[in-house]
Amino acid sequence: MVQMRSLQEALDAPRERRAAPSELGDAPADGLVASIFARHQKSPQPQSQQLCAILTAVLDVLRAEGLQATPTALYAALMSSLEKQETLQNSEVTAAMCHLLSLVLGRVPNAVLRAKLAPSAQLLAAVVEAKSSEAPIVKPALACLCQVLAAATAADWLAAAPAFNLLLGFCVDTRPKVRKAAQAGLVDVLAGAQAQQAVLSHASEAVVKVCQRVLPGPEAAARAAAAAPSKKRAQAEAAITKAVSDTLHLLEALKQTLFLLSGKAALLQHTGAPLEAVDCLMWTVAPGLERSCPSAASICELLLKLFPLRQPLLSRHASDALSALAASSASHLSPRALSELVAAVVQQEAAFDRKDLDLTLALTRFLETALTRLHELDAALSAARLPRAVHLLVPQLGAEQDTARFAASQCLRNLVNECIDEDMIAAALERGAGGGKAPAPLQSVVSAVEGSLGARYQDAWESCLPVVAELIERLGRPGAALAGGLVQRVGELCAGAEDADEEGAEAGEEGAGARDQVAVAAQNALGAAMRALGPEAVLAALPLNLIEGLEGTAEARTWLLPLLRLHVRGAHLGYWHQHLMPLARTLANRAGVAARDPARKREASICLALEGQVWATLPSFASWALDTAEAFRQHAKELAAVFERRPEVRPAILTALRRLCVQNKLALKAHGQQVGFPDPSNVRDDEACVEEEQAHLDIPDTYTQEVAQRNLKAVQALARNWLPLLLNAFLSTPPAARTQLEATISAYACVADAATLAQLFRAAITKLIKVTEQAQSGELGPDAVLEGGDTPTERRCTFMEASLALAGGLDDKALATLHKAARPGLQEKDPAVQKKAYKILAYICEHRGAYMEAHFQDVLETVVAGMATSVSAAKRYRLRCLKAVILALARPGSAPAVELGDDDSDAMSPEDKAKQVVASMVGEIILCVKESNKKTRLAAYQLLVEIGHALHEAQPPVLIDAADEDMGEGSTARVGGGGLHTLFTMVLGGLVGATPHMVSASVMALARLLFEFAPTLAGLVPELLPAVVMLLRSKAREVIKSVLGFVKVVVMRLPVDSLMPFIPQIMEGILLWCEDSKNKFRLKVRVILERLARRCGFEALEPHIPEAHRKLLTHIRKQTGRKERRKSEAGSQMDWEEAEETRSRTSRGAQTQAKTARTGDWDEGVFSDEEGEDAGTVASGKTAKTAGRQSAAPSRGGRRQPAGRLPASQSAEPVDLLDMDVSRKLARVAAGRAPASSREGGDDFERDGAGRMVIKEEKVKGGKRKRDDHGFDEDDSDFEDLKGFTGLSLALKGAKSVALAPSIAASLGNRSLGAKSAGAKTLGGKYLGARSAKSAGGRSARSEQQRGRERGMQHSGDRFRAKKKGTGGDVKGSSGVEPYAYWPLDRKMLNRRQQKSKGAQKGLEKIIAAAKDGAAKGRKAKRAKT
Repeated sequence: MVQMRSLQEALDAPRERRAAPSELGDAPADGLVASIFARHQKSPQPQSQQLCAILTAVLDVLRAEGLQATPTALYAALMSSLEKQETLQNSEVTAAMCHLLSLVLGRVPNAVLRAKLAPSAQLLAAVVEAKSSEAPIVKPALACLCQVLAAATAADWLAAAPAFNLLLGFCVDTRPKVRKAAQAGLVDVLAGAQAQQAVLSHASEAVVKVCQRVLPGPEAAARAAAAAPSKKRAQAEAAITKAVSDTLHLLEALKQTLFLLSGKAALLQHTGAPLEAVDCLMWTVAPGLERSCPSAASICELLLKLFPLRQPLLSRHASDALSALAASSASHLSPRALSELVAAVVQQEAAFDRKDLDLTLALTRFLETALTRLHELDAALSAARLPRAVHLLVPQLGAEQDTARFAASQCLRNLVNECIDEDMIAAALERGAGGGKAPAPLQSVVSAVEGSLGARYQDAWESCLPVVAELIERLGRPGAALAGGLVQRVGELCAGAEDADEEGAEAGEEGAGARDQVAVAAQNALGAAMRALGPEAVLAALPLNLIEGLEGTAEARTWLLPLLRLHVRGAHLGYWHQHLMPLARTLANRAGVAARDPARKREASICLALEGQVWATLPSFASWALDTAEAFRQHAKELAAVFERRPEVRPAILTALRRLCVQNKLALKAHGQQVGFPDPSNVRDDEACVEEEQAHLDIPDTYTQEVAQRNLKAVQALARNWLPLLLNAFLSTPPAARTQLEATISAYACVADAATLAQLFRAAITKLIKVTEQAQSGELGPDAVLEGGDTPTERRCTFMEASLALAGGLDDKALATLHKAARPGLQEKDPAVQKKAYKILAYICEHRGAYMEAHFQDVLETVVAGMATSVSAAKRYRLRCLKAVILALARPGSAPAVELGDDDSDAMSPEDKAKQVVASMVGEIILCVKESNKKTRLAAYQLLVEIGHALHEAQPPVLIDAADEDMGEGSTARVGGGGLHTLFTMVLGGLVGATPHMVSASVMALARLLFEFAPTLAGLVPELLPAVVMLLRSKAREVIKSVLGFVKVVVMRLPVDSLMPFIPQIMEGILLWCEDSKNKFRLKVRVILERLARRCGFEALEPHIPEAHRKLLTHIRKQTGRKERRKSEAGSQMDWEEAEETRSRTSRGAQTQAKTARTGDWDEGVFSDEEGEDAGTVASGKTAKTAGRQSAAPSRGGRRQPAGRLPASQSAEPVDLLDMDVSRKLARVAAGRAPASSREGGDDFERDGAGRMVIKEEKVKGGKRKRDDHGFDEDDSDFEDLKGFTGLSLALKGAKSVALAPSIAASLGNRSLGAKSAGAKTLGGKYLGARSAKSAGGRSARSEQQRGRERGMQHSGDRFRAKKKGTGGDVKGSSGVEPYAYWPLDRKMLNRRQQKSKGAQKGLEKIIAAAKDGAAKGRKAKRAKT
């Protein structure tokens, strides 16, 4: 019997440190009691009320006994109460007591629990057994029992064993809540026993015994059912159901506890012969070892026996349990045992072949987790088991279910990445060099993956190729010798896809091969091989064979050249010079020889195109090249000679030089070493580099600081040779083709030595001064500079660009000279000269901060002096200068001093001077938002935003008390003042400008600032909006357009609560223009109304819209409803924001209105004449019915339609799958092309995926009909009559017949199809050059008005009239066309204006009259005949 005093005495014993729940010791339980009351006292549930009542009673008893309410005292009181029979008779009280006890036991010290573990466990077990049928009691009682058992020691296990066995019995209970409570308690007991190996061993042995009793149950029940007579069939089936159910419940518990079981030997009692696995599932034991298995291993053996039963649920849950065991880092399973477990699972090939998707996925997950974990424990054992697992997983890449394919692909990629290491690669290379030894594990893995690219897995190539790419990347350069076969297989697939692409292009299906997923995956895999193995290994396995292809002795792999250009980096520059440069030279010589022979013109063009593609690979080999220091120095002279002699290959050489400079500078900068100054070429158009260049800016790990320093020294040493050569080419090149030259000179100047650069800059600036003097005087002296252009302006701009290109390496002294030389150009009226001058000044202001700070006053004077003379072409660069000056003045605490130069400014503070300068520049920025150049407008908007942010940070806003201000109802304070408020006030002053242009620009600038800083500037809108809305009564249409854009921004960005008071003013202003269609004002008003309705609700707009305009609001409501109905019918899923907006349209109260404004990026289209998607929907009432339709992609779980198979051979010979050409043929079929052999026959028709025949009109040479380049058929008489009709080629593309083509062409307004260029093909099908562009239809010299008059008369029938006088009727003429007449439909005929309709009907009366006359003559002839 549990006594409170005996428990109190146990507290005096030495306490041991226990787990977290008991670390509180036996402190007072005030916090526990308070938390229980806080949680349950206010609950209306009877169970909570009963719990509080029992806790109150226990506390009263403790006070009566004079004991403090400690966890131990509460524990003793509750246990004493549970011993009483009257307590057990009341189920509600018993459940409440058990629940309360489970809350208290977590605070009881371990010493107390161990002191009374035997009676406590016995009592709680008795309660559980007595109330086993009542789940509300069993669940908390099991929780109490588990907490007591968790404190057991080895000495207490004899008393705790019955209770633990009882707990294991409830782990397979049929009641879910009871079962989950027992399983969670089992986890707690085993987790608490991890520190006590003896207890863990006993508990694990008990779990093993339960598994031995339950897990073989399904097999035994099945055998018993098979032997049972028919009368006992139902009983036998019930036994099977019970056994399977218990097994599933136990498997659920094993998922959580298997990794916690003991790893020590627990001898199992086996009878008879040693345990053998069913279907070759033998648990392998090393020879000489005793037959003793760890507990987890023993259970794994039992789990493996479930697979041969072919029960999907059992196999799946068993796999999940094994995966949990393998994945846990706390598992006690030894590496050898885990290795044997993997070996046993790998032998389950039949499980993978059952087409049970869930089981396949479970086994795949197990292999991935087990092998990854085994590699962490023992890499040698993992390497031994990896090949068999890979051979088992590779066939799953061709499974019917996409999910299985994806899982197998991901598993193989992870295994390759995690389990293959350097030691494994070294062992494979050593074994391969040894000769006749058995293959190494890695060789077997490579062989299995290489086999996945065979004909058997044709449908799965898309899933196999990522695995191949991962394996190639893992092998890397050390394992390049092992990847030769993989590279060859991938190359065959690429070649086959290229052939399919070429055939598709010939058939008129342009781009079909490029869109093919297999081709893309193959190219990506080959690109991975080029990056990982290096181009040397790839070209060794797949030679280019360009010369052999021209001679016809081998097939050229021209498709490799674009891949080399895209994917090679980190290679050796010397390899290109030794192998590819001689190839380019040979092609050039061959082209020169062929060009002299008229019969070999095509060969000459092909050779030149191939040479260009070979040279295009040079920049990729120069990208992060490790041997630049040696190769560049060795071959620079040869490159320079080619650069000077061959202008057509200069772009490749320039790109290579630029990458050498930029990449080495970037690598040193990453290591903290700054080289030169910012590159001036990167300032141009705010585009640092194109996407292809961006891909080459990631620094490889192998490119160390030492390598970068060594390579940069080699580049700097040759600067004195390369920079003069580049500058001479720059001067002799037309201005439109100097972009790459300028960028390369700028990059080279940033890394060149100061002495070389100073000499070149001195020469350039001297010539610039001379050219400037020549332009100003208009006379050419004896030493006049004539290079750089044909006119003085061109020459002046050329030397200014050359000087700027060298600025990246100049010091401040030389930069001052450049600034001085560019200053006169700022006052020039010539736009080109002024633009170049401002370009120089923009670079100085933005990227040379030290010079800018030291010469700020000079720069400021230069900028201010150019305010009145700046032209539109230079505004964009001038805005950059203004940006630098304003941001410098806005810096808090470090703004430079400003001298204004007038007497009134002497008394001004530095802050006031800075504000005055900024204010004078803001007006110019505002006017720039109305510039015609889009980039200038965007720069002006961006500059306003950046100035706003800078001023906002420099002078944050403050809270202004609004007690004395009229801020609206309920407002007491607002955010005001600060730098942003000052800027907004400056812009606001433009509203009183003298010209509509200034007013319009100010409104647009205000809208941009309000869009960006809506939360901060919202308090100014009540004062600003009425004044802006009043401008809607202006007569200037540009002001009206700007104000409508401003109102749209207000509607978009202001909160609904702030927007509601201004709805009357907004409605009154915008409805003035709702009937004006010019400049699309009517459309803009509709867009604003729709946005207002979307945010505030239609009900908020109705009281403020006049009766004359209610139809407009009704129309918008109908259009919105139709759009919503279409979305709901199509089952489209709207995002949260759109759903909120939809509810706001139909809302009737403020509770359902949209509260927040839509956020997004600024769109300049707010002020344009074009509106967005929603505007078009509101205006036209049309919705794209097919916009929401998407191609139904097959689900991963669904079955995949197999791709086309290789057709059977026409002859009796079987298909040789070992032939090297088979992969290419299969690639053609996978790309959707029929093999050449199948197309030659006339019996098989091409069909699409749905089985329908595909009929194409192709150009066929010979005696068949064909059309010329203009689409005319030379044998068709209709075309003979229609030749020369302007726009007929365009009309033929949409006409269903030849007869309808002229009318379609007429309706198109005889428009031309436009120039469309197509590329000539290389030997391998790639485009080598551009053909001459030609138009499919010409444009007539007649006016549009004249064509409109004659549009309908072209088919009036006049051309069929008899030419001879005195004859009547119609004649066919030389063309043989039957006489006809028709009048094409023209919508102008329905126009209400008589002038328009009369013009469209002109000539129609003749046709009608002729038809009537013909009909009358026919009737007369008929009567005469009869």
